[in-house]
Amino acid sequence: MIMIPMLHNTLQTEATQLAPEARGLSVSLFAIVLFTGQAVGVALAGWALDRWGGTPVFLVAGGGMLVIILWFRLQLVRRNR
Repeated sequence: MIMIPMLHNTLQTEATQLAPEARGLSVSLFAIVLFTGQAVGVALAGWALDRWGGTPVFLVAGGGMLVIILWFRLQLVRRNR
């Protein structure tokens, strides 16, 4: 699935541009949030998969990703006006 790496690259690029004077801090915060989110997401998805099965888990994950992408796009459009 190509959408995930594209979103990751866009978010990482924005992290480097967010605070040029503190680029190292912004990239390290990005990394810790990304990896912590992945760990928590896997733990919650495993629990939900065991409890409700695969279909609801994948629907929620796909819907959540879509919401994040649309929100981030809206923020970029607002910033570039």
